[in-house]
Amino acid sequence: MASSAAHAAIAVHRFGLGESSFDVAQPDPQAWLIAQIGPADEPRGTGLLSTTQALAHIKAEAEKRRLARNPPPGMTAEQVLAG
Repeated sequence: MASSAAHAAIAVHRFGLGESSFDVAQPDPQAWLIAQIGPADEPRGTGLLSTTQALAHIKAEAEKRRLARNPPPGMTAEQVLAG
């Protein structure tokens, strides 16, 4: 089993965010890492799509492009892409 110093070295050098010495992490490497991560920043900007909405939009666009490669009878690729 690894020592506390080894765990601190792994925490700082493999997962740490710029700490040059592992002495700061040695008492409790896991707690130190959790403190480094912290909570996520608030979203920036207004009117942005959620991840779910963005993925749905990407899926719909991909489907339109797929249909445009072989448009239905009586339609052009441009008409399919225009919606």
